[in-house]
Amino acid sequence: MLLHDAKENVGAPTSQCRHRRSPTRYNGYMAMMSRSVDIEPSSFEEAVQQPIWLDSMVEEYASNITNNVWEVVLILVDKSVVSSIWIYKVNQEANGSVEQHEARFVARGFS
Repeated sequence: MLLHDAKENVGAPTSQCRHRRSPTRYNGYMAMMSRSVDIEPSSFEEAVQQPIWLDSMVEEYASNITNNVWEVVLILVDKSVVSSIWIYKVNQEANGSVEQHEARFVARGFS
């Protein structure tokens, strides 16, 4: 009786397995975000090939020199050296447009 009522009100099942899919309310948002995301380089070699990242790195370097962030010294034999790395980040506004390309030169404190 229950199966008969279900077939009558809902219809016969179309398949024996359930298919998972995302809610339709997020499809427009995800499509907009995938178009607006600018790819961040994962290495220095990738970044120097793009003028926008090169300009950002030059700006960061000039800022570090102006603010006396570090001091160049000779490496002592019995002391370890802290290495550094460039971090790249694309800052976006709320509507998804690119606000700025930001490059940061940071010390790798764990080394």
